[in-house]
Amino acid sequence: MQGLLLFLSYSRRDQRVAERLCDELAGHGIRVWKDDRNLFAGDDLRSRLRHAIHVCHGHLVLLSQNSIRKSTWVLLELGAAWYAGKRIYPLRYRIRLSSVPVFLRNDVLCDVGQVRTSLLPALSRLAEELDLEASPQHHIDLQRLSSSAIKRAGAERMTQELRPLVSGALSGDISLRRKAHIEVRDAGDDIRAPFLDAMEVLVGHSHPAIRGEAYYCLGRVPLNSGHWRHAEAYFLKGLFDPSWFVRACCANVLRHRAPLSPDTVSELDRLLKVTLSDEGLLRGPGLQQAHEPENTFALPRFVYYAYLALDAHHGVS
Repeated sequence: MQGLLLFLSYSRRDQRVAERLCDELAGHGIRVWKDDRNLFAGDDLRSRLRHAIHVCHGHLVLLSQNSIRKSTWVLLELGAAWYAGKRIYPLRYRIRLSSVPVFLRNDVLCDVGQVRTSLLPALSRLAEELDLEASPQHHIDLQRLSSSAIKRAGAERMTQELRPLVSGALSGDISLRRKAHIEVRDAGDDIRAPFLDAMEVLVGHSHPAIRGEAYYCLGRVPLNSGHWRHAEAYFLKGLFDPSWFVRACCANVLRHRAPLSPDTVSELDRLLKVTLSDEGLLRGPGLQQAHEPENTFALPRFVYYAYLALDAHHGVS
């Protein structure tokens, strides 16, 4: 079930139970989006929550007296997940069935103590239905890959300092990626420049997840001068990559580069029309089919960032 990503709604009063649940699921390769692990100072709370609910494969909700009676956020998140058509997995914690919201009573409920016997089989079926595969970060030795990229970038003498930053920026764990991004941005050009040199190497990697994260770093880590390593045209080139994950990462960069060139706007418009045609089953040379495993997560992510990029462009044009 590696590759499965779930959103967790819970009350902070049930923090210990929520932490144990996340740890147990992590032991089975399941990633959980949890607010205190994935939100950082300065984040737009509503925007981040909407995006997380949108990209997660399913929605866990820890039902307790605290979450049902005292947490407005849990009910809002639950409503957003229901509206988005997400599969909802309610977990009861010290609460009677009569206290469970009416629209969840028809779902198969399980208690927190039944994770292994009831929840995991259901999640296994979800992963199978989505045709999910383990994320590439589980198959690739990121430490070795990072060392190799640093060496090829001509910064081998700085391997000790750079390797944790490069491998962190490529991690399948969003909290590790964000930590690496923050540390690199806080560093001087003696770290930033060779870090970006290593990412230049990784843009040519065979796996789309590595290419995509490398594109993102090149577009979102500035030099100390405040200038970017690459202009908009570099990320326009990334929109022609055969992977929707890479396209999503480039669209994520481009939403910060408004106003955009006519060529970039045209390509974003074209790709959005392609994703929405034939119910998302893509046609034409060089385009992956929308039902392929990579696209279960990457395709909606691209659509989301492409719309943000176009909105930003039209907002300043």
